[in-house]
Amino acid sequence: MNELRQHPEVEAEINESVQHLEARSLWVADDFIEELRAAMRKIRLNPKHCHFTHQEYRRCNIPRFHHAVIYRQLGEDVVYVIAVMHDKRHPDYWKHRIIDDLTPPP
Repeated sequence: MNELRQHPEVEAEINESVQHLEARSLWVADDFIEELRAAMRKIRLNPKHCHFTHQEYRRCNIPRFHHAVIYRQLGEDVVYVIAVMHDKRHPDYWKHRIIDDLTPPP
């Protein structure tokens, strides 16, 4: 199974989405967290499964919640998540992070 690393802003994106969903329902927020975890497991097990969205970046959709995980493979056994985005947000907002991604944290 691949190691999962993430851009520093990803955690804030996840927290923002969870807070928004908690305002609706704690159960909905819990469901989102479970589906996000399932998407991350899927990515770790088979990062080539999802389709390309920009250059070498792939997109794993979380359709029920209108979110997607944007990531790329780093070497043989590392996956780097650059964004967990809501589909209603500007679709290219995360691309400015590509510069940060040139030297992802260990």
